[in-house]
Amino acid sequence: MKEKNVGKVTGFRLEVFNIFIIVFTVIVTVVLSFVVYMAHSTYEEFYDATKEYIACRTAAEDIHEASDYLTKQVRNFAYSGNLTSLKNYFKEANVDKRRQKALETIDSYLNEDVKNAFLESAVNYSFQLMNIEYHSMRLVLEANGVDMDLYPEEVLNYELTSAEKAMSNEEKIELAKVLVSSTTYDNYKDNIYNSVGTYTKELLSETEKRERENSALFSRYQQIQMILIIVLLCVLLINVAFTSTFLIRPLRRNSKLIVNKDLLPVKGPAEMRTFAVLYNKVLEKTKIQQEKLTYDASHDSLTGIQNRSIFDEMYHSIDTTAHISLALIDIDHFKSINDTHGHEIGDGVLKWLASI
Repeated sequence: MKEKNVGKVTGFRLEVFNIFIIVFTVIVTVVLSFVVYMAHSTYEEFYDATKEYIACRTAAEDIHEASDYLTKQVRNFAYSGNLTSLKNYFKEANVDKRRQKALETIDSYLNEDVKNAFLESAVNYSFQLMNIEYHSMRLVLEANGVDMDLYPEEVLNYELTSAEKAMSNEEKIELAKVLVSSTTYDNYKDNIYNSVGTYTKELLSETEKRERENSALFSRYQQIQMILIIVLLCVLLINVAFTSTFLIRPLRRNSKLIVNKDLLPVKGPAEMRTFAVLYNKVLEKTKIQQEKLTYDASHDSLTGIQNRSIFDEMYHSIDTTAHISLALIDIDHFKSINDTHGHEIGDGVLKWLASI
């Protein structure tokens, strides 16, 4: 009973340990999955923030490059009257649209608090700047007597004043040069740059802040992932050590004892204890049965003396050249004893004689 109780206590502790390992592993796995998901989300946010940062920087550069390109073309046209410069200007303005696309890019990343102010200022300055450029182009086209069919639609829609129409061609060209070289023109350009620069700087600052926050958060999630992975590895090693100590080693030891037909030690987990107790009982019972079968096969069931099978075994195991004696004993009138006194008395006589 004591051994059985010990087995129950040991089994209970192992069962609790196994349940704890399973529950703990499941919890850690769930937490690790959540951390991996959060790390992936943080990485995506970090990637988006970096993409926004690059897009805004590129957009700001495109606005400067496109504005400078347009200025260069309109000034070349004002000073040379070359229609190629005019075509280059409107190709950039209507086809490539780098400045417009850049403004739209910045606008898409701005929050609602600054978007309206940004659009109002940038678009307003851009509109005023283009009016000056269209004005200058109209004066040059008028002065050079270019066919109106060649006028771009934006320039064709711009109307000169009566005083400007009355100017000589030289005066129109001179005015066209002044318009695109004046302080007013440069101020409008600077205002566009400043407007874009102000909001781009704010957007870049916010984007950099998001990058730093997401980078720090991603690093923390990576550290947590490493810790959880190490914990899972430790649990795995503990489980391997536990299995080796309480299952694999006892099984190897017991298998050798079983081959040698030895009794198994009753220790270890409840399952091993139960198996050892049952095996030992079966082994002992089998040994008793084998001994009984061997005895019955070599002894007379009534008198208990050895029978012929023992004689044959002994005969084949001794040196046949030695002297061997064999006594044959007969009981006279034994049948009359059975008939007169019964078989039980006859059996008793046989037992008595065998004992002698």
